[in-house]
Amino acid sequence: MKRVALYAAAAGFMAFAGFPFYWMLLTAFKQNRDLYVGAFDTHHVPWIFNDPPTLEHVRLLFGQTEFPRWVLNTLVVVVAVVRRCCSFRSRGSWPCWACRTRSGR
Repeated sequence: MKRVALYAAAAGFMAFAGFPFYWMLLTAFKQNRDLYVGAFDTHHVPWIFNDPPTLEHVRLLFGQTEFPRWVLNTLVVVVAVVRRCCSFRSRGSWPCWACRTRSGR
């Protein structure tokens, strides 16, 4: 019984954590008229495709914005920060290692 409760809690957490990614993926391929339906249309279901999917938003993102450049800039910053952190970590850990080897521990 404990295992069932654990799996149910894990499944609930995965659904809670995964829903924003599902929503982003869904809205990326929806048509504009499917995105901007008012609250008065009771036949509109927002979490499924009511109209056929489209690549219009993806084309706009990669073709008419600087998105690839932004991703490249982000990757450059990430690599620089990781290299710097690893460099400082290794420099900071050397005195601890040297003291340990000299004292015989």
